[in-house]
Amino acid sequence: MPLATFLERIATALTTTATGTHPVLVSGNDSADLDSIIASLLYAYLSTFRDAQAKQAKTTLYIPYIKVPMADLALRPEVAYVFGQAGLDAHNLICADRVNLDQFAKPLDIALVDHNCLTPPLDALDARVISVLDHHVDEEKYMTASPRWVEMVGSCTSQVLLHFEAELHAIEEDDLKMIGTLALAPILVDTVALRWEFGKTTQKDVDAFELVAPCVFGTKDTQAACVRNYYNNIESVKSQIDHLCCRDLLRKDYKEWVVNGYRVGTSAMSWYFNGWLERDGKDKIIKETYAYAAERDLDLELAMTSYDHSKTDKNGKYQRELAFFVVNKDLMQIKTAMENDKNIGLTPLVPSDDKRIDFYSQANIKLSRKQIWPAVQQLLEQMEPKQT
Repeated sequence: MPLATFLERIATALTTTATGTHPVLVSGNDSADLDSIIASLLYAYLSTFRDAQAKQAKTTLYIPYIKVPMADLALRPEVAYVFGQAGLDAHNLICADRVNLDQFAKPLDIALVDHNCLTPPLDALDARVISVLDHHVDEEKYMTASPRWVEMVGSCTSQVLLHFEAELHAIEEDDLKMIGTLALAPILVDTVALRWEFGKTTQKDVDAFELVAPCVFGTKDTQAACVRNYYNNIESVKSQIDHLCCRDLLRKDYKEWVVNGYRVGTSAMSWYFNGWLERDGKDKIIKETYAYAAERDLDLELAMTSYDHSKTDKNGKYQRELAFFVVNKDLMQIKTAMENDKNIGLTPLVPSDDKRIDFYSQANIKLSRKQIWPAVQQLLEQMEPKQT
């Protein structure tokens, strides 16, 4: 069954009441980036294929659940681009506003991909986490889930491909090419085109790449140029965000946590602070970021940038930056601790008269949100709980 047909069937099934069908929600994380969306879709699709091959008596409806409304996909132009390359329409994805969570019998079975702890609104449901594939720090929940594979590889989509390796070998060539075109996008983006020097690539990412690359990119002789072109094209589209207002920039790739009562937001963006500052000015950025923090009831907002300047300058380098917007003065100690962490290597980019706010260049480009957030979380856990 082609992926397009699979998505149509899921959409139809969600509007009907099918007796004897067991639903499983395959949920990506809150950021709904390429890795989360494609890992969710492929896990659901390959699970369905596996059940069909095994001629399972019980019909399971695997629903690839995208945790943002359909309208918010417009903030992620790279999604439409990659799906278009695979011959698919991203508007057929099963976004949050297409799913009525109340329609399912409880407890609802959930398969987690690209995160390993339930977040709103799913954490409030009567639900049972039956499987976990994730590449973030292990929060050690749902230890009886099967499979439960939490390992800090480059891309969660790599884990999905490796988990379903036997199924991939049984899929028809045209369908495998479509799967490969989708899967290679987050694998390349999350590993910076499988470049080991950035510390994000693992052997498992390479193994996953090799499962599908031949049907997409051809022989070894042609793969290097194809990888470079596909990665650069995705990054070019992904970086077309300078038209987004401050609020949309902050919420495009956003994750939020509550630790010890403190609510922290993290916004990742494929841009660089000098470009943002030149466009909007420091005062406007600060005003609108604090407005967003108030909207989300945050105690701290972190903005993280990553940008490969070699795309536009042959002498350009890969760059990471980090900005702090402290709302709750009790969290100034978090900012100070991160400033003093030599492993991160923060250097102020612009002068600041307000100690709550700073924009930094980050020397250690190997540290993305996957590593920065656990460091912040550990500091929060050492604090006294927030007084309400």
